[in-house]
Amino acid sequence: LASTRPLATSTTAPAPVQAPRVRVLARCERWAVVDKPAAVPSHTVARWDRRVRGPPPVPVLQRARDTLGARVNLVHRLDCGASGALLLA
Repeated sequence: LASTRPLATSTTAPAPVQAPRVRVLARCERWAVVDKPAAVPSHTVARWDRRVRGPPPVPVLQRARDTLGARVNLVHRLDCGASGALLLA
């Protein structure tokens, strides 16, 4: 006979997705230089076409804050399609 008891369901929430860390190229107590990969925005973008690009990736600024453990801001930015070094202070 088949059991009539309902199957147990998991009540644990899924683990939060962690953004990839950024590579720190140079750092002192007042600034840091990080590596920005192509196709990742420097900061949060207001317009992101999900139909073409899918969900927006976590911006480099947020990744840097998570990696450095400090509230830093962009001194300049690079376009989403560009890669290079970003200065944060």
